[in-house]
Amino acid sequence: MRRRAVLATLGTGVFAGCSSINALGGQKFEKAPRGEAVSNVKELNLNDETAGGQSARVTLEKGQYLAAGFAWDTPFTMEITGQVVENGPIDLYVMTTGQLNKFQREPNLINAAHEAPRVESLDVNTDMQPGQYHIVFDNTHLGDTEPSGTAEIDFSAEFIGQEPTPTPSE
Repeated sequence: MRRRAVLATLGTGVFAGCSSINALGGQKFEKAPRGEAVSNVKELNLNDETAGGQSARVTLEKGQYLAAGFAWDTPFTMEITGQVVENGPIDLYVMTTGQLNKFQREPNLINAAHEAPRVESLDVNTDMQPGQYHIVFDNTHLGDTEPSGTAEIDFSAEFIGQEPTPTPSE
């Protein structure tokens, strides 16, 4: 039996944490204001109760990151596609809530469920376990990329649920 996936859409996702100075001091490290950073949000109609998604444009000033939260209750495939259309590259991460909280407290220690450093073209296709995650667009100096200015990213994120894998019985 297929279970309906729970998706907190990126447009209304959980955005948490903010610091104007990073843990190392110096260069800017702050959460981008959601209302200013996300535009052109569109729901993706995937015509399937086990799928969902959204597309949008994200604008991040030099030194900013944006975390868009979502949750899924079955194993799923995550597809993120798009393009950094201005001032790339950026770093892209998919983090659990615990990893995001640690990133916000200790941004120099990046740990993520999935990493795509120094990307100008977004092409992520990976299988994920059920859980609560955050897609993090990073235009700060703390990842692999040194920001070159205000970055603009057009992206689409699709989440496609998988049938639960039966467990052997004895």
